[in-house]
Amino acid sequence: MSSRYEHSKISEFETRIEKLEKEITRLKYEDENAIKSIAVSEIIFDKSKVQVCVNKINNLLNQGYKIFKQYQTDSGLVLELTMGRKAK
Repeated sequence: MSSRYEHSKISEFETRIEKLEKEITRLKYEDENAIKSIAVSEIIFDKSKVQVCVNKINNLLNQGYKIFKQYQTDSGLVLELTMGRKAK
């Protein structure tokens, strides 16, 4: 037969294990959503430059980058791209 002490310790350990499992799950989620790399690129609205800019961005997208934010400028767009973050 188990004593009250042993029974209370088992319950205490089960509670600790549950807390640790939740913490591991949280840490895995944070790591999966962490930004590992950032790239900044522009699209210039000029006939002679726009295709070069689009090709550069397509190359970044093919490498696994995702568009995170974009900013309008007087001459075009600036894109902030990130890698390692799950797409929303």
